[in-house]
Amino acid sequence: MANLGVSGWPRRLALAATASALLIGSGCSGDAAGDAADGPAPGRTAFFTVDVPESWRLIAAGTGNIEQMWGWDCCGSDEPFTLVEADEGERHLFVSIAGLEELQGGLFQAASPSGSPGRALTVDGDPALLTTDLMGPDGRTGGSDLVVERSDDLAVRVQGRASEAELVALAEATVVPDDHRLAPDLEGEPVSGMTVVGGVDASGLLALRSTLEVGEDLVPGDDEARSMGWALPAGEFRGGTTASVVVVPAASIDLTALEARAVELGATVAQAEVDGRNALGIEGPQFASRNAATTLVTTTEWGAALVVTAQSGETGRSRLPSLGDLARIARTVRPVSDARWEAAVVEAGGGPGLQPNVGREEIVRGESDGLAWLLQTDGTGPNARGEGLGNDGVDDCLRLEGGERACAEIYGGHSDRAAQPVDAALRRGALPNGDQVVVIIETAESPTSVVRATGDGAARSAPLVAVPGHDTKAAVLTLAADAELRCDGEGPATPGNTVVRLEELDDGGSTVGCLTW
Repeated sequence: MANLGVSGWPRRLALAATASALLIGSGCSGDAAGDAADGPAPGRTAFFTVDVPESWRLIAAGTGNIEQMWGWDCCGSDEPFTLVEADEGERHLFVSIAGLEELQGGLFQAASPSGSPGRALTVDGDPALLTTDLMGPDGRTGGSDLVVERSDDLAVRVQGRASEAELVALAEATVVPDDHRLAPDLEGEPVSGMTVVGGVDASGLLALRSTLEVGEDLVPGDDEARSMGWALPAGEFRGGTTASVVVVPAASIDLTALEARAVELGATVAQAEVDGRNALGIEGPQFASRNAATTLVTTTEWGAALVVTAQSGETGRSRLPSLGDLARIARTVRPVSDARWEAAVVEAGGGPGLQPNVGREEIVRGESDGLAWLLQTDGTGPNARGEGLGNDGVDDCLRLEGGERACAEIYGGHSDRAAQPVDAALRRGALPNGDQVVVIIETAESPTSVVRATGDGAARSAPLVAVPGHDTKAAVLTLAADAELRCDGEGPATPGNTVVRLEELDDGGSTVGCLTW
């Protein structure tokens, strides 16, 4: 397969990559191209630094932590794909692999691009579904989608304007990789006149998606990626705009295959050049995680694939950074030493030690069996979703030392106080050691000052702390894995569990209520 530096790449548009007054935004100013102790391996990921405007706020840096969707019932799969050209490049066909294991509808669900897959058939003895006369983004019909169930948890998909015989031949020739993050290959020349060009694997797809949110511990790309991300000033760009720079192995993205797929999906594309290196500009959200996106894909000076993306969840307000803006950023990417990379990672995490995410505020911190945790605000304003528990301002997750998070899995709860029984709520999750973590949230008007857990062999308590910028207060308690909340009259715990009473105490230490699910 061709890599990013495919020879003969036509150059119809050269993006201006002139020098500009961009400033480092990652705490790494002064880094030079030779700052890394050893040069990076050609075509591989490496620690890097990059120049961005000073007004951009660093919110993510490190190894990517986004997982490939694979047969998810909600969302399908991030399907690595391979481009096959026919008729001397006049027709493009795409061969991909998809997960089936978690799809309740199995093959039928995977083969429903238009809502109702067509005819059932068999391909080399495997069940398949063929949908024809699909309409593309350009309004033209005639596209087809063939999905072949190769195993209980994997299918091969062939899409494009082709006859049934051509689709079947391509499906039969598809070689499924052992790792479903890789793009499939094809044996021989399954159809005369067709050529395998290249592909985009899951690392490339996740780099293009560039998942990034202010106040979240999200780093764009999968574990093959090295990434940095920023929040952009709302007054200059669309509200909530983020930008990211992601480096993945060169083999993850073939520019020709990516361009063909982008056009097929209806994006606006422009072939480009950045410092003499081939590049592709994509305008549209087809690969991104949000509603509007501008993306530039090229290579680093050491040959790795480089994806620079700006995206926003809003549309129609003001501009996103242009392809020219992204090109100017791309040309400044250079390798950096481990120490300077680590400094950027620490800054993006809010500073040394356990700190709130950038843009969040600390509510309360503590530890459980030596593991430090921190509860922070969720980044919403005081009137984002109303008042009281409807806009409690509390993050759904605890930040843990070491960069992990313990997130709520169960929501609900109430107080048995006769007055205002709805002014309290509970969230429950689990720490890495298996202990339960319970976040208690009450309105500012609630009489409760302290919550106390009794009944699991020891009493423990925690004060309710005001949530900055909101009319709520919150506390955190950790309980044994088998603890089960019960108030008077609720009956015994589930066999094997231990009853725990979660009491509400007022300023004077008197019990004013009991919290339960």
